[in-house]
Amino acid sequence: MSVIKKNIFDENSLKQEFAKLAIPKGSNIEMHSSLSSFGFIKGGSKTLIKIIKEIIGKNGLILMPALTLETEVSKEFSETINSEPESLDVEKLKKKQKYFDENMPVSKEIGIVAETFRKDKETYRTNHPYLSVSLWGANAKKLAEYYSNKDTSMSEHSPIGEILKNDGYVLTLGTDFSTICLLHTAEYLAKVPYTKYKKFSATKINHKKIIKELYSTGHSMEFRKLEGFLYTDQISNKSIQIGDSTVRLIKAKDLVNCAVNILKQDPSFFLCKDLGCITCQARRRYLN
Repeated sequence: MSVIKKNIFDENSLKQEFAKLAIPKGSNIEMHSSLSSFGFIKGGSKTLIKIIKEIIGKNGLILMPALTLETEVSKEFSETINSEPESLDVEKLKKKQKYFDENMPVSKEIGIVAETFRKDKETYRTNHPYLSVSLWGANAKKLAEYYSNKDTSMSEHSPIGEILKNDGYVLTLGTDFSTICLLHTAEYLAKVPYTKYKKFSATKINHKKIIKELYSTGHSMEFRKLEGFLYTDQISNKSIQIGDSTVRLIKAKDLVNCAVNILKQDPSFFLCKDLGCITCQARRRYLN
């Protein structure tokens, strides 16, 4: 019977691996991670985060998504809440619905590293009803306060836009392009019509439960179509293999510029062609 060998890393061995990537100290980075892709890391996500923080340093900025997908609500829910505020059925709906607050865990789909990062004592979270982010490093507290409760979605005027400043990077740790928030920023910069699409979200403001209507782009699965451009001179990037994880450092401006150029020629580039996909079909209506 064959024995499957698993990659095992402690803090020192993992540091040695990351040194090969030569991430510039003081960088602004948007980070996405799949912890399991590495193999086994002693200390888990805390060890991984500690290493990245040491590499970047407090003069840099680390951003990770802290999305709460369960706070999104349907238009029907919003209309019911607003039209029948005294109804007993509405009160039951309100109790069932999850409302965003700053201590709410990150959605499980976003991953354990993002949740561990959110809970870090030196990390600050923006107060967006469903598109919050966690920030660490230079001016993290001020940035979190500035962007909280602003309906900026993932545009260049959102916290994600900070990554485009100071020659920032996207750092993917075993994840594909479908996780990259900056590609939503590209949709706004390209002014694709479906960025005018709105969704409803449940949140708490001053302890009061409310439903807000906010701008929202589409889903991100088609972002993976851009991965082929990594092998051209359009997107500056470098990658290393750590265990089973492909770790990639991508120049943020190059990535966004590449996406914007494509979207200006074909605004539907990031929308799938599946007629059963409600999300993409709803956005396609804005293109007509």
